[in-house]
Amino acid sequence: MKRNDSIPTVSLFPNKAEEYYLFTDLKDVSGFDGIVPNLEYEYIALDNSIGYIGEVKNILFIKDRIIIHDGSVNDVAVFIFTMEGVGIKRIKAGGRGPSEFLGIAQIFTFPGADYFVVKDDKSSRFQYFDLNGEYIKTEHTMLHISACMPINDSVLVSGSSYRQNYHIEDLVEYSIYSGVKDSIIYKGLPYKHYQKTSWAVNSFFTNYRGDIQIRQHASDSIYQILNDSTYFVPYVVKFDKSVQQKFESMPVETNFDEL
Repeated sequence: MKRNDSIPTVSLFPNKAEEYYLFTDLKDVSGFDGIVPNLEYEYIALDNSIGYIGEVKNILFIKDRIIIHDGSVNDVAVFIFTMEGVGIKRIKAGGRGPSEFLGIAQIFTFPGADYFVVKDDKSSRFQYFDLNGEYIKTEHTMLHISACMPINDSVLVSGSSYRQNYHIEDLVEYSIYSGVKDSIIYKGLPYKHYQKTSWAVNSFFTNYRGDIQIRQHASDSIYQILNDSTYFVPYVVKFDKSVQQKFESMPVETNFDEL
C-alpha cells in the first residue's frame, strides 16, 4: 500500500485479519478513502486529555489497549489508550527509581501477555507495566543494549560493543544473549572475528517462517541464526564488504570457527 504523506497515519497488523489506522492529527484526512479501497475501517480519535503525542515511534495493540511510544526529543513518554481512543495514562521519563526511566529505546510485549516492557538503555533496565500503566517490576540488563526481541517467554538481547558483559568474572564474551525471567542468562552466541569490526546487532527480526535473523552495524548482510555455533547468510545487499565473498553460492551453512 502506498502511503499518502499528507495524512499522518500509522498502520499496524495485530493479526492477519485486522488493520488499524491511527490519526494523531485530524486536520486533513481527505482522500483517505482512495488509499485503501474496498477496506472497512474506522477512525480512532485519540483523547488528548492525558497529553499530546509529539512523535509516534512505535505502537502495540495488547488486548483492549493501544500503547504508543512517544519518541519526541523533549518529551519521551508512553501513552495508553483504550481501543476507542480514551486516554488511560501517560508514563513520562522521570529518573532511576522504581517505575521511572531515563529514556525509551523500545517497547515490546510477549504473545498472550497482559503487560508491556519499556527498554531503558540509559539506566540499563527493563521496566514492566500492566495495561493500565501501573508499575510491575524492574529487570537489570547489560549496558547499552543495541537491539532486543521477545521470543516466547524469553528476550533475545544484543550488546552494543565488543567485550561488553554483565560484570561477572570470567564470563564468556557473547554477542547475543538470551535472557529469561529475573535476567538469568542461559545461552548466547560467541563473538567471532567479523563481528569485531561490525560492532553489534542493529536489529532482530523474523522471516515468514519465524526464523531468527539479525542485521549488524557496518554490515551489508543479513544473518540467520541456526543454532549456537552456525549461521548462514540468506540475503546480501551488496558484496563489497560481505562475508558472503567467501562462498560461491547462497545460502551456505557455515561454522563460526571457519571465519
